[in-house]
Amino acid sequence: MSKSTNLTKNKKSPIKNDKIIYEKPKLNISTPINEMKTLTPTFQELSKILNSKNNCLILDLEFFVSNNPNNGRRPRQIAGKVFNTPVHFNYITFSGDMTEHDQMQLLKDTDLRYSEATKLKIKSVLSRIGKIVKDQSVKYIISYDNHLDFKTIKDESKFDIFNNTTAIDLSKILRENLFDHSSQAPSLENFCKLLNLQNADKYHDAYSDVLMIDRICQRYAYDLNESDMISPLF
Repeated sequence: MSKSTNLTKNKKSPIKNDKIIYEKPKLNISTPINEMKTLTPTFQELSKILNSKNNCLILDLEFFVSNNPNNGRRPRQIAGKVFNTPVHFNYITFSGDMTEHDQMQLLKDTDLRYSEATKLKIKSVLSRIGKIVKDQSVKYIISYDNHLDFKTIKDESKFDIFNNTTAIDLSKILRENLFDHSSQAPSLENFCKLLNLQNADKYHDAYSDVLMIDRICQRYAYDLNESDMISPLF
């Protein structure tokens, strides 16, 4: 993974390796909370949004199943990229709710000591992302099949880090524009195959999925002509 952009205003160096970046966040959580809006544009409208001056954050989450039955699924990895900018992040989280196997796998994957991993609290990571959203003046959050992601984030953070933004779900655009309002759209992997986009890494890794969603957005922003946007798969 390439080096994440350092967006902090102070000069303290974060703990880094090739997998993660961790910084102690500072976020004013007294910001008034507005409900996050949703939008399902046509392909032409999506192209206009992507080519506008409004910043779009591409976001993806992966989860672990908590040991605590009251907590259900919790974020294990959160990745994002501000479209058409170098700003990106890939956060791994650590929680006492993880099974011993999941904790050991995280330590193995990140090459962190346990004392370092315990600093990767979910709330701290979400606060850091909230600061990025604010600093980058993000207007739109673009993801694929996000119906659980934003609810999980709101439940975890206890405040809305995406207030004053609008969520766009690419899978919902497909359902409403190409699949006659079908209840199910293709998986991200199958959608990429339909667009002849090859994944250089793997699916179900949050950062890899973000890069693939970014490539889809590039396709709709720059590569497709008007007839392609109406029916881009056929």
